Amino acid sequence: MRIHSRTLATGLLAALALVPDALALDKDAKKWQEGVQILILPAEEKVYKDLKDKGDIAEFQKIFWKRRDPDLETPENEYQKQFEALKLELDAKYKVAGKDGSKTDCARVHVLFGAPSDVKEVGEAQPGRLAPTRWTWVDEQTKQPRGQADFDELCSLPQGTRIGEQLVRAAESKIVFPTLDYRRGKDGKIVKLEDQLPKPTPIQALLKAPRQDFALTAETLLMIKGQGGATYLAGVVTAPVEGLDVQDVLGKKMIRLEVVTAALDAAGKAVATERERETMLEVGADGQVSLSFRSALKPGKYTLRVAVHDKKTGKGSVVELPADVPDLGAGLHVTGMLSKGIVSTPGEAPDTEHPYSDFMLIGGGNKVLFTPVAGGRFVKTDKLDMIAWVYGMQAEAAPAADPAAAAPAAPGKAKVVISTALLQAGRTKAKADDATYDRTEQVLHQVGPLDLAGFAPGKYSVQFKVKDQVANKDFTLELPFEILP
Repeated sequence: MRIHSRTLATGLLAALALVPDALALDKDAKKWQEGVQILILPAEEKVYKDLKDKGDIAEFQKIFWKRRDPDLETPENEYQKQFEALKLELDAKYKVAGKDGSKTDCARVHVLFGAPSDVKEVGEAQPGRLAPTRWTWVDEQTKQPRGQADFDELCSLPQGTRIGEQLVRAAESKIVFPTLDYRRGKDGKIVKLEDQLPKPTPIQALLKAPRQDFALTAETLLMIKGQGGATYLAGVVTAPVEGLDVQDVLGKKMIRLEVVTAALDAAGKAVATERERETMLEVGADGQVSLSFRSALKPGKYTLRVAVHDKKTGKGSVVELPADVPDLGAGLHVTGMLSKGIVSTPGEAPDTEHPYSDFMLIGGGNKVLFTPVAGGRFVKTDKLDMIAWVYGMQAEAAPAADPAAAAPAAPGKAKVVISTALLQAGRTKAKADDATYDRTEQVLHQVGPLDLAGFAPGKYSVQFKVKDQVANKDFTLELPFEILP
């Protein structure tokens, strides 16, 4: 087996479905284990093999899936549903020699590391068997190969390679809640799942039973393409601090608050809930504080429910706002935000203690903070950065391949022109030079910083006009804001 890997460790991907020994389990229990063989860890398998009590077996199975549930708040286990649907698909996709495809190495690798970016046949298929293949994974951002694996005509990886640990680590990564386990209670039985589930924190309880102990306003200011087809949203919530636990810290008025967000569907059901975040905030001259919130959602219409809670006083409030999430992967789309400064620092993870950490994006070894402004209310001493993200550009048709050429023809490029203007009452007050991009992936367009000192107080807007010259499509996005004295 030949493997070249960067983000996937060298020597990645191998066969090695863990074959269980004879179990003292009944037929149904054995069938369940076979169905999760791709995911089950060696330590879990050992516990399961030793179970004799049917009640413990049932409890184990509940805990097994709950450990992998991305959202404990929803009644449905989204990962289990996704896995079972994928397993049915792989049963047919990799079926070979009378063997269900989900029991092959191909299926195990597909589930644990994702579908390959490219599959090439490296041999001929024999009757009842598959053609040997070579799988390659490519990093979506860098477009560089990050892993490769070869499979034979039985969809198996070569034996004798020492890569089982990497497959186990990949299976471990599917566990979201490791604190849920298979420990035994004083009665010798596995502690029931319901007794292990975390009790709702005060802010989670607030989210489920909303109230308003103080005024709260919220707005979504950032919407960009996220991972796995989801759209990432970030916004700002603002609250007055009167009656809350404000402290004097080195001459500054400070308060520690926590925030959490849930997205509700049309039926009012929570379909996504972010983990709560706690941070220290400086009180503004107007007696208010602002902090960010976030959510990652599939295209659709939602109601965002944002809760803010003061642990010391027990006071909390909830605000709701609509969220119409477009499919940024289909057709030409432009999103944008106005920022009071952009700061880039080295790092691979956002600073969760920062009031606006949800506006801190990670890429290229750096964390980039876009500073939101609540209500779009800038002052004359501010500098304005105007940012737009463009998606769904169309590429020119690739030139016809030349059979005599040593290399294939380069793919066609996109051609997108972006115009940026500062408007007041529909009249242009400032305009940037047009920018042209030939990328087919996401375009990040940034203009600024623009010194606002030269502009009179009043209401303005930033207008982005985007022209896809290949598709002959236009998109206009206008973001309002205000300059205060």
